[in-house]
Amino acid sequence: MQRIERDPALEIAPDFNSVMYTEIRRTMAEAQGVEEAVVTAQLVEAWEAENAQKKIEWTAQVEREERERELHEEEIREMQRLREQELAQLKEQERLEAEKKKHKFIAFENKPLTRKIACRPSPWALSRLEKGQYVPLWYFTPEGCKDAQATMLSAHEESLDMSQVDGKMTLKPTAGARASRNAIDDSALSWEQMCSAKNAFLVQIQATRWPEIYISSLASFFLDIECHELRDEEFGKPILLNYQAQMRREWHDTLDRNKDTFDIGMWSSLVMEAVSNDYWNQSRMAGIKEVSNILNYLTYTPSSPPPPLFPNSNPRISRDNTRAIILPLTSITADAGRGKNREP
Repeated sequence: MQRIERDPALEIAPDFNSVMYTEIRRTMAEAQGVEEAVVTAQLVEAWEAENAQKKIEWTAQVEREERERELHEEEIREMQRLREQELAQLKEQERLEAEKKKHKFIAFENKPLTRKIACRPSPWALSRLEKGQYVPLWYFTPEGCKDAQATMLSAHEESLDMSQVDGKMTLKPTAGARASRNAIDDSALSWEQMCSAKNAFLVQIQATRWPEIYISSLASFFLDIECHELRDEEFGKPILLNYQAQMRREWHDTLDRNKDTFDIGMWSSLVMEAVSNDYWNQSRMAGIKEVSNILNYLTYTPSSPPPPLFPNSNPRISRDNTRAIILPLTSITADAGRGKNREP
């Protein structure tokens, strides 16, 4: 529909009696066989009917355009509102990021420290704990904590290493981002080191929010080792230390593979038997080698150089170039005999 450009209510009807419409009046009068006055009345009536229709269309057009204008203005307001909301969200995000970076000062209680300061393992060990990964117990011994402290004190003299944190690459001192070169295997720990380290280890996995079932199983695992009757035997502690080292490593490996997993808190007689047999086999071989060295030394002939009694030792040479060695034969053969007679 063509748009009406002017309000029909403002239009004025033409003067159909004027000279301008004479020809129209005459033609219509002759065609209809009526007077020109009748034709004039017809023309006025026709114009008024057309004007009335235009007024209806004009009113509808005005209402339609008003609705369109209102809708357009509403769309503009909505877009403005969304834009302001987006800007507000961006400002809030910037504020939250700034809050995260801002140091938060927490109120402290008015009382002295009434406990010992806990062991502080290296950042490398704590980072692996947060990921649920295996960490040797040495990092939780007093020696491991002292090593971590000494390493962090010298970190400013070390180079920097790239590491990813929350999807962003950051620079960190290499001293805190790597394993210690002084770390030792769990099987090489002393009994006292293992007992001390496992307590600090259990505290740290609680602090890093390991699953409760993990913490409970590990606590049972260490308790069974610490209270095992074999610990009072002469060679019991080394066997238990090897059992702890192998079981905990295997437990983590199966969890990493998500295959053949097991409850570490349940005692494995099969693994204990294998660890005991392996320990006694190594003890037997060491005893046999030691006795063999003694026999070779005692039976050498003067024409040939004597074999070393202890391959890793430096024999003393006397002034007359003869070997001056005191043989601990009684103790050595006794130790070898004990290793031979003891069965796992």
